[in-house]
Amino acid sequence: TLAAALSGGLDEERTDARQRFLAAVCDPETGLYSADFWRHRLDEEFKRSNRFRFPLGICSFSFDGEADGGSLLDIASIVLTDTRDVDVVARFGLNLFVALLPHTGPEGARLFVERVDARLKELDLKDLVGDSVEWATSVAVCPDATLEGADAFLDRILPGQPA
Repeated sequence: TLAAALSGGLDEERTDARQRFLAAVCDPETGLYSADFWRHRLDEEFKRSNRFRFPLGICSFSFDGEADGGSLLDIASIVLTDTRDVDVVARFGLNLFVALLPHTGPEGARLFVERVDARLKELDLKDLVGDSVEWATSVAVCPDATLEGADAFLDRILPGQPA
């Protein structure tokens, strides 16, 4: 029937739109959020934190080298295991993962990083050339009157940035 034919087309359009949306906000190798989407959410949560004065934690987990797809999925799984529904986790680079922790103060953010770091070290991951992966972590919390914006906040957790 005509109705069935039309609804089938709509279903295909919805599926295509959903696929395009997922491609725009997800990292294809890990299923975590993309860096661009995470930055957008950081900007929103940073403004909310400063306006309403609630704590916002961010943290990073990074390593030198390059990991295979299976290891990347293991890393993503470990980081996601300790997150809440409101937290936002992304793959931010080849070997960098970040988490946005709304309503999480210094102690909660520190504990989150410690739990995830311990589990990542238990994996005993090797990079693509067979070297053991050494993890580096960083954590920052706002509101902080010295920060000029979300990018300055992000700089506090990126590897190679001054603390």
